[in-house]
Amino acid sequence: MSTLRAAMVGFEITPNFHPDHGAWGTTPSVTKLDPNIKGLYSRCLAIAQGDRQVIWYGSDLVGDVVSGTDSWRTELADALNMDVSQVIWSTSQTHSSGAIPGSSVSGSSITNLAPGDSSFIESQRHRLLNAIIDAGRQALDQLQPVEVWAGRGYCDSISYNSRLPMLLGGSKFSRDYAEGKQSDKYFDPTISLVRFDDSSGKTIGTIFNFCCHPAVLIRNEYCSSDWVGTARGCIEEALDNTPAMFVQGFCGDVHPKYMFGTPEQAATLGHRLGQAAVEALPTLVPVRSDRFDCAWKTVELPRQPMPSREMCESGIAKCEAFIEE
Repeated sequence: MSTLRAAMVGFEITPNFHPDHGAWGTTPSVTKLDPNIKGLYSRCLAIAQGDRQVIWYGSDLVGDVVSGTDSWRTELADALNMDVSQVIWSTSQTHSSGAIPGSSVSGSSITNLAPGDSSFIESQRHRLLNAIIDAGRQALDQLQPVEVWAGRGYCDSISYNSRLPMLLGGSKFSRDYAEGKQSDKYFDPTISLVRFDDSSGKTIGTIFNFCCHPAVLIRNEYCSSDWVGTARGCIEEALDNTPAMFVQGFCGDVHPKYMFGTPEQAATLGHRLGQAAVEALPTLVPVRSDRFDCAWKTVELPRQPMPSREMCESGIAKCEAFIEE
């Protein structure tokens, strides 16, 4: 079996701010950088073994619709002479990155994404695309034999399941940590960790995974990676500043302890998670890496239909009547 090779490259993707249309020229409400993070970042991991190869991006960005994501993957694949199935595009789903150029998703329910300065938006898109293509080429050029180590950390104090069952049936979205914890609904407190070491034992990159929305900063003026940036910084500092890539876990109903909060609160949670990850790093164990392969599949998930306007108005009327009574 041929040797597994890998490389990880870290790079900055902080947007420019349009004077009228905010971050990326798309998000008027996002007008300044988080003073604790001071930028958005991305990591690019390349993995190869024999004729099998993938390139994986993990970025401080809100996600996009499937067609939008596939458009980025296709352009990257073409630029790197790869098949689109070999390109993995991950985002942290931060609600404060601003809508990336060309996207209809902002992470904020109140942001107006009406078209603004189209030339500025297009220049931002090219700037981001060129940065991720350059990082991909660097990672592919730097591929080297690696050993893989894996394990888990534990942090149950920064997140909770926000879906609170109601006594009379149904549930509500609880924004309060103490209230939400009473629901006893499941959330995953584990931190999954994978570390790549070169032949001399020096770490060249790390992946960390956690299941929680980066949603401390919502509906505010700051462009930020939320708690992810601080957590990543803790891990990178502990490993001689080698890049660490965050991969978002399943987080549908799982939110951070502080929601609609401040940059300081985001940093507090990130530091707590980052330190828990650092404490787990010495416990990682070597894993076999001689079966590396990849596959691409679109999975359709069933969901309930959206309620009608009549159903919403009826529900609101019942709630108002209950409150009045």
